[in-house]
Amino acid sequence: MESNDRVQVRRQERTTPCKKSPAQKELRKLCGGSPPAWVERQVLGLLNRLIQHPERITCPVLEDEPPPEVKKLRRGLDELLHRPPVDEAQARDLAFRLATLQLNAIGPEEYETLRLRRLFQNRRPMMELEQELLHESVRRIAVSNGTVTVLLKNNQTLEGGNYT
Repeated sequence: MESNDRVQVRRQERTTPCKKSPAQKELRKLCGGSPPAWVERQVLGLLNRLIQHPERITCPVLEDEPPPEVKKLRRGLDELLHRPPVDEAQARDLAFRLATLQLNAIGPEEYETLRLRRLFQNRRPMMELEQELLHESVRRIAVSNGTVTVLLKNNQTLEGGNYT
């Protein structure tokens, strides 16, 4: 009996699967399969650059020009506020309508860009990938011809060290 126990212990020691960290499991999900070790290093490098320079997180579809409705309401509000006596009820109504239009104009990319910048700010560069940061910031990772393409949650792509 005693030797049987020893044999069982030895078998368990031999067949212990390599332990994957939570970050490696997340990386596997994002890649759609088990990526080679160099992919982990490239993703780590890309994310560390964003930690060092969160301003590189940009909104892929930013409109510089506000919609005509917003311009018209803003002009109307400015005129109302600069013409004494100020009709407070009308000014408040215009301000709320303007705020509503501006909030509705914000797309998910713009929101995600701001959220990602906050997420990467005030972080220290990582020695190894963190599962939480991967989960919160990356939508998908593609590996092709030795190049890693990381799609952030704001639809910005990072490619093997180059920002696109």
